Amino acid sequence: MPSKTSFKTYSVGRGSDVDIQISGQSVSRHHLELTATNDGRYYLIDANSSSGTQIQRGGNWESINQGFVTANDTLLLGKESIQIQQLLSKMKH
Repeated sequence: MPSKTSFKTYSVGRGSDVDIQISGQSVSRHHLELTATNDGRYYLIDANSSSGTQIQRGGNWESINQGFVTANDTLLLGKESIQIQQLLSKMKH
């Protein structure tokens, strides 16, 4: 019997009502959403943030509005650089 895929979506930003809080004035209150699946994949959607979201690919920063990312990918939220795995470790418990 195939396993059912489940998802958990986390809101990320500097607001007090997000799941993962990142300080820094260049980070929007609701900057992005990060969805984790039970098969270890992550899907990022920028929440129309004012300063945008960038991902480091091949040593260069590229804008990303949505797409799959890995735990080792580094993001730039405004001026704040952070790895996906660091984001997940900041999750409110």
